Amino acid sequence: MSQLNSLWRPSLSTTFARIAYRRWLSIALIGLLAFGGSAAVGFIAGIPEPVADDEFSYLLAADTFAHGRLTNPTHPMWVFFEGSHAIHQLMYMSKYPPVQGLVLVVGQVMGGHPIWGVWMSMGLMCAVICWMLYVWVPPRWAVLGGFLALINPLLGITGYWAQSY
Repeated sequence: MSQLNSLWRPSLSTTFARIAYRRWLSIALIGLLAFGGSAAVGFIAGIPEPVADDEFSYLLAADTFAHGRLTNPTHPMWVFFEGSHAIHQLMYMSKYPPVQGLVLVVGQVMGGHPIWGVWMSMGLMCAVICWMLYVWVPPRWAVLGGFLALINPLLGITGYWAQSY
């Protein structure tokens, strides 16, 4: 009887191989799992508050872009707000390149909070890792590599890159 069941029910490795040989399905699945996993961890653990000076600077850039500006006018009492990661003279803006601020703006516009942009970039990162591995290793290993990036304790969905600005 068990031999008859094995003929009708495909094994886990066969199902995994079928998915792995569909490249774009696998890449999209890894990306969606990374985004969904990051969001789930964020909702369960709580949306993080910015801690480091860099994070405040990225959020300043995101807020500036969200208001349709490239820079902010100098505050009349700028001397008291001067920090190490914001340029105040002649205009007020983050000192970092704009890409992280733009990612946070996308999250703010699409999800209502900048952390959504971080979660989307996490999904994109894992999908791109899987896509890159398809060139170098067999399809099963590429999907496994994308999944390992997703669950990595430092880089994955519970790590700093997926749960901070």
